[in-house]
Amino acid sequence: MSTPTVSAVLDKPSYSPGERMTLTVTYADADTTSYPVVVTVTDAAGGQGSATVNVVRNDQLTISVSDPTGKVWVPQSNDGARAVYATTA
Repeated sequence: MSTPTVSAVLDKPSYSPGERMTLTVTYADADTTSYPVVVTVTDAAGGQGSATVNVVRNDQLTISVSDPTGKVWVPQSNDGARAVYATTA
């Protein structure tokens, strides 16, 4: 079992009090499962055609953001590879 990869970056190097802070987390899981899905079509005369596509399923990863100052980082978006969180400085 591989360890997930993660990186995080803030939108600015420093903030003034009350300013919005945005944190972008990029993540991936090397543990994936791949399986083929076969689609077959048949015409009225019995002729057939088919196509195969490989489906890759990533394990669902849970993201948590903790802040020792007690700020709550609110999720803004998450597409399965990149999550954005925001709080106020």
